[in-house]
Amino acid sequence: MQAYLRTAFSRRWWWSTLFMLFAVGVMIRLGIWQLDRLAARRADNAHIRAMQAAPALDLNALDSSIELEAMEYRAAAARGTFIFDDQVALRNQYWGIPDGPAEYGYHLMTPLLLEDGHAVLVDRGWIPGSYADPASWHEFDEPGEAAVSGILRLSQAEAEMGSLSTGEALPDQRQDFWVLPDLEGIARQLPY
Repeated sequence: MQAYLRTAFSRRWWWSTLFMLFAVGVMIRLGIWQLDRLAARRADNAHIRAMQAAPALDLNALDSSIELEAMEYRAAAARGTFIFDDQVALRNQYWGIPDGPAEYGYHLMTPLLLEDGHAVLVDRGWIPGSYADPASWHEFDEPGEAAVSGILRLSQAEAEMGSLSTGEALPDQRQDFWVLPDLEGIARQLPY
């Protein structure tokens, strides 16, 4: 054993031994990082399961002091009137079968105005890419009061996703097409 240690720390092998000790330290740290990621994933999964097991929220009867950010993935229902003139589209959305052909299109997102004056942005679904003109979206309008149910989701913006939510948007121009559902950005262009 002493001969091995003497060889490992000799002048000839000193840099190699130092490099190996450094590499072992890096590997240990990477293992700890993976365990931290596992713990975070388990916490996220527990949150999703808890929200899926919770009863659906009635957004019309909801107290405005309740923090909805902690309720992502919870079922919700609302009644109101769609404001079709303020709808926006998420670009780069594909529809098709797994491992098969996919068709380019958009997800149409329309504000649902509740009775108390608050609004909820509702993803009404996929539309084909041939509907690139926002005026053509009115073909999908369903006038009158609407009742919707779905899952609460948080906003996705530039800081979280590492990309721009709209592209280079000018602050005084309305954006009809968005890359990410940036709820704060979309809300800035709405009067309610």
